[in-house]
Order: sequence, then structure tokens, then C-alpha cells
Amino acid sequence: MVSDGDSKAFNKLVEIMPYGPNVVIVKEDCINHVGKRLGTALRNLVSDCSKKGTTLGGRGHGRLTAETIRKLQIYYTRAIRGAKSAEEMRRSILASIHHGYSTDDFPQHQFCPPGPDSWCFYKQSIGEHIYLSGHRQRVHTPLDYDLLHKHIQPIYDRLASVELLRRCEIKTTQNPNESFHHSVWSRCSKKNFHSLKRVEFALISAAAEQNRGATALSTIKTTLGLEEGEFGVRLGQARQKKRLSKSSFEQQQKAKKRKKVTALAREKARKEKETDEGGPAYQAGMF
Repeated sequence: MVSDGDSKAFNKLVEIMPYGPNVVIVKEDCINHVGKRLGTALRNLVSDCSKKGTTLGGRGHGRLTAETIRKLQIYYTRAIRGAKSAEEMRRSILASIHHGYSTDDFPQHQFCPPGPDSWCFYKQSIGEHIYLSGHRQRVHTPLDYDLLHKHIQPIYDRLASVELLRRCEIKTTQNPNESFHHSVWSRCSKKNFHSLKRVEFALISAAAEQNRGATALSTIKTTLGLEEGEFGVRLGQARQKKRLSKSSFEQQQKAKKRKKVTALAREKARKEKETDEGGPAYQAGMF
């Protein structure tokens, strides 16, 4: 079962044993949701410490700025996606944080990959038998060890635990589920009350389209011996063509850039709304 960490569904399934006592339900984590937890935890850390009079963010070299948090979250997610085993994930995650701690006087590259092809400039130089200084200029996510380590370490101990990372080894996401839910709600809005028949029709038609495409309804009618009208066939073909065209367009760089800008604007609007309403109603790993 793929979980996002914010649902009680897994515990309920274990309790009721829907497939019998001999079937063990294994919990897997959605890597997209797990990746967001680090950013959430670090932003909350900066906020909580600020309320207690300790400034971790702000300006200055080695501070836990918003940009540094964004990069650390990217490195964390990339480590989960790129490594094959939980142990490899953990090593890559620890490499990202200790690489940031490193200075010329106190290099901490023990977790960075070795060799001349390493992304770590320090390990590259060792592979070529040349020692390069200049950590201040070369480390893109500098972190003040004395200031940050005692605050950050508990977060990384939790989010880089082998137990958690093992649930990410098969690299599953909830994207297919969320896509299906979107298809259902477009037919039957969850904001309004609907009859049981309407909900059942929304589920069945959404499942058919998810598995067979926009022309699924025509296929079902033909199977049942019902005659499909000309306009129904044309509508299904047009929707299928539009769906494929949209999918192709979203793979282009221009579309990806626009999607990123839109997502940032949406996130900003969401935070402003949360501030007005007194706090978030949902957050990765919050509940």
C-alpha cells in the first residue's frame, strides 16, 4: 500500500484485515511526499528557533536560508530517487548535509562519492592526487556546523533512517491515484452532495477512462450491444486527442517552466490564506 504519511488508512486496513489473516499488507511511502517532509521540517525549525530567540536563517554565510532549504530538499529527493537501496539513499543524504558543513580547516566529505567523476570537488581532487582549497567558493549549500548541527541532526536522523528509506525503495508515488481522483471529482464534485448512483457512475466512468482512454465509453456501449451515436464517437476521439496533445506539451521545457512559476504563485497564495485563517489544514508529515 502506498501511503503519504498523512492518512490513517494503513492502520485501519491492518486492523480489519480485508484479505484475511494470512495476507500481510506492506506499507510503502510516496517518494514525492517523503521528499517534501525535509523542507517542511527545516522551515518549521527556523520558525520555532526564531520564537525562542535563536536565529538560524537570515543573511550570512552558512545560514539556513530559504534557498538553502530548497536546495537541501532537492538533494534529499534526488538521493531517494537515484539510489537503489536504503543504505545508498542514506549515504547520499548524509553526503549532502556534511558536504555543506565542510570548510578548508574541517572537511567532512566522508559520505561523498569517490573518484574523478564524483560531483564532490574535494573527492575529485583526491582522485587526481591534487588537494583543492576554496570550500567557501565551491560549496553551493554552505552550512555553519557550530550553529546548525545540533538543530538539524535530529531531523536528518529521522528522515534518513533506514526504516523510512526502505519504504521508498520501489520508488512509488501517489500520482496515479491523484490523477484518478481528479478524474472522479471532475465528474462528481466533492464540494456538493450527490446521490449514490451519481457517485457510482463517476467512479466507473473514471476507472474506464483511466484504463482505456477517452474512447472507453464507446467501447463499453458496443460491448453491451448499444448503438453509439456519431457525435459520441467524435467527442471521445476529440477528448483522446486533446489528452495526448496536452501530455506531449507538458513534457516540453517551456511548459515545465510555466508550471513551476504557477506552482510558486499558488504556494504563495496558499500561505497567505493560511496566515489569514490561523494556520495550515494540511502539510506533508504534519498529522
